[in-house]
Amino acid sequence: MKIFISYSKHDLAHKDTLLKHLSGLRDRIITWHDRDILAGEDWDKSIKTALMEADVVLYLVTHHSIATEYIYQVELPLIAQRCEDKQCRLIPVIVDYCDWTELDFAKFNALPEKGISITDKKWVNENEAWLKVVEGVKAILKEMN
Repeated sequence: MKIFISYSKHDLAHKDTLLKHLSGLRDRIITWHDRDILAGEDWDKSIKTALMEADVVLYLVTHHSIATEYIYQVELPLIAQRCEDKQCRLIPVIVDYCDWTELDFAKFNALPEKGISITDKKWVNENEAWLKVVEGVKAILKEMN
């Protein structure tokens, strides 16, 4: 299963944390994010190609990612069209408190749980919340096989 990770450059640490938590699935998933773009490559084309090949998009939702024009104007519309055509699945991962519930992607069931953010005090610690994200990815893997 190919997973595209959409995030703001300001949330690089959260993306890295997610990748560490997904590492137990390394034999079952292929992750892609913009740091995989090599020097000299057309970054816009590379991102669009990876989005078109993804089975799942994990969108790390923060105030930074919501404010990122490229995500809002390029990535999310492309993802929405692919989801509408049943070509991929969008999973918003609510990382931090932000106003996301009335945006277009809010119709998709979010992780870690019912839209409660990774940083919420509900969790014993953030690792518990990230584990819920991994469990959500595992459920999709099971469904796709």
